[in-house]
Amino acid sequence: MWSFIIYTGKDTVFQTAFISGDTNKTATAVLSLVEPLLKKGRTLGMDNFYNSPALAQRLKSLKTDCVGTLHLSRKDVPQRVKEKKLKKGELVAQHSGPVSFLKWKDKKEVTIDFNLPWTGNKNVANKM
Repeated sequence: MWSFIIYTGKDTVFQTAFISGDTNKTATAVLSLVEPLLKKGRTLGMDNFYNSPALAQRLKSLKTDCVGTLHLSRKDVPQRVKEKKLKKGELVAQHSGPVSFLKWKDKKEVTIDFNLPWTGNKNVANKM
């Protein structure tokens, strides 16, 4: 276990220099927990409760990569990724600023976002 915070409700105080007035509670919790790791080139894995496109973008600005599952209802998920109906084995991907989105379907749809360096063929992503 790296770190933990005992959440005591809405009055829980998170202390980190990396939050601003518009940072939501889940992003604030993540930034507080990983503060000693920021700006060191680390990669953070997150589940869909904490992950959001805004947090992935903020982490990238702090030289921290991330990858994780993502709820499609999160703000700033590209409409193309949200709305694309997939058959088993199909996927859709889109790059938006420093964050990339990928949705694929096996038994059910799974969506991830990541801010890792992109080394793939851009033409492949455009054909999906």
